[in-house]
Amino acid sequence: MKYESKTGALLPSTTLSSLGATYDDKYVYLFLKTSGSMNQKLFTYDYYLRLYNGTNFDRLDITVHNGKANYDLMADNSIQSNEKILYETMNGYLVWKFL
Repeated sequence: MKYESKTGALLPSTTLSSLGATYDDKYVYLFLKTSGSMNQKLFTYDYYLRLYNGTNFDRLDITVHNGKANYDLMADNSIQSNEKILYETMNGYLVWKFL
C-alpha cells in the first residue's frame, strides 16, 4: 500500500518488475513494467533513473501527470531536452521514446 499525503488515502502500490532500454539512430526507448496496473491519467508518477554512458552516470528524471510526460531538472547531470517525451502502453509495458 502507498499513503497519498494529499488525500490521506491508502492506495495500491505498484512495484517495478522490469526495466529495459534500447536505441536506434534517432531515439532512446525505455520500457518499464510494474507489478500492478498504472493509470497515468489519475495519478502523478515520478521516475528517477540513472543511466551509465560508459564514463559517467546521468540522471533521467521524468514526471508523468495527466497523461503527459516531462523532464525534471533535478541536478547538474540531469538529462534535459525541449523535445516532447512520447509514451504509450504496449503489452503491459510503458514505453517512452525520446531524443
